[in-house]
Amino acid sequence: MVYDGSRQDFNPKTGALNRLDFERYSVDFPEPDIMKNRWKEPDERTFMELLNPDKLNKRDVDNIDSFTVEAHRRIIGPFLTLSFTMIALSFLLLGPANRRGQNKRITIAILAIVLLQGFYLSVFNFADKQFIGLLLMYAIIFVPIIVGLFLLSPYSEYFRRKLLYTKPKQILSDGV
Repeated sequence: MVYDGSRQDFNPKTGALNRLDFERYSVDFPEPDIMKNRWKEPDERTFMELLNPDKLNKRDVDNIDSFTVEAHRRIIGPFLTLSFTMIALSFLLLGPANRRGQNKRITIAILAIVLLQGFYLSVFNFADKQFIGLLLMYAIIFVPIIVGLFLLSPYSEYFRRKLLYTKPKQILSDGV
């Protein structure tokens, strides 16, 4: 039973949207046997089901690539937040301090994170079709982490001082 709500149906033949407001409504669920026999999409399966698909089920065999991509997505998905964190830290902690604020760096960091998320989703969809997409998924996640760790480490001090904070004339005159 459902209380105090509304139900909407779309009739494709007439193009009309029907709405039913109710105080009390009974919803019929399908039988459990019907739900058990339904084929589950890769994102609905457990990790072990992704690694061990049913070899006797033709649909499972046909979608083995989708199972592989989904398993890899679940492995590297948690690293995406670490990648976002490294991008934000790199933009906010590196560079000169400005007493007027860091609005420009914050905006660039947000744009970089949104761009990374967009690339990740695009490559995830591409990985279903091409194996190179799996490699790109790992690269999109781990390259910002590795670069961010390097830039925030003491080993990058020479790189930051020489290449980022000196003027181009100084670099040329130092090298001559």
